[in-house]
Amino acid sequence: MLRVLGGLELEGHTFHRLKPLLLLAYLALEGPKARRHLAQLFWPRAQDPLNSLSVALNQLKPTGAIEGNEILRARVSTDLEALRQALREGHLEEARRLYRGTFLEGVELPLGEELEEWVWSARERVALEVHGAFASQARAFYLLGLPERGKALLDEAQALPGVGLALEGAGEEFHPHAAPDLSSQLTYIPFASSTTVYVSVSAIFSPQAVLGLDSNNPASFSAITDIALVHATNQYTQSGTGSITLP
Repeated sequence: MLRVLGGLELEGHTFHRLKPLLLLAYLALEGPKARRHLAQLFWPRAQDPLNSLSVALNQLKPTGAIEGNEILRARVSTDLEALRQALREGHLEEARRLYRGTFLEGVELPLGEELEEWVWSARERVALEVHGAFASQARAFYLLGLPERGKALLDEAQALPGVGLALEGAGEEFHPHAAPDLSSQLTYIPFASSTTVYVSVSAIFSPQAVLGLDSNNPASFSAITDIALVHATNQYTQSGTGSITLP
């Protein structure tokens, strides 16, 4: 695996040359690319960019991490792909473990303008993706009338590497008051018991389709929709777990 979070390292190898590893990271994340495109992107000021690319590929050859001739492709996975899967599935504990630092943290190289922009934009995008997943679950806590839990999750997210800077650059902010308190609609008080809390939170956090929602309309799968349906039917059904009845 190629680790691109919190640094740049190819697991299982002692190879540490940053420019070839950056080339590998680019191919792993952007997909197959033409040799000429890579040469111009990575060595725009070189007298012979294609030769510089060939040197880097020869350095990487013992790792077997890149294949192809005119079109090059990576043969490794990255921890960023694993992080994104964890974020999509709402597994914040796994996301915490994988997000060891910002994208390509500490990788300081003289790069061309286009490649440098790719690194910085990817770094900001990844940080915003992490914050977005934490904010989504924080919003669910606010919806349940648990603002302290929501705030704690937001505070944790904003303290993660690169998140604060990315939020400033993107002008994004989560506003708790925008999440309505639906606890009165549930006809019970959140945190009345541990069972109440965990069942309620799992109902909102589930990435699975619930209660026959329209699979052709992803927008219908929201915390508000789930809460409303749980309230209307007094029951939540998740595949593989059976039915859960809320108090």
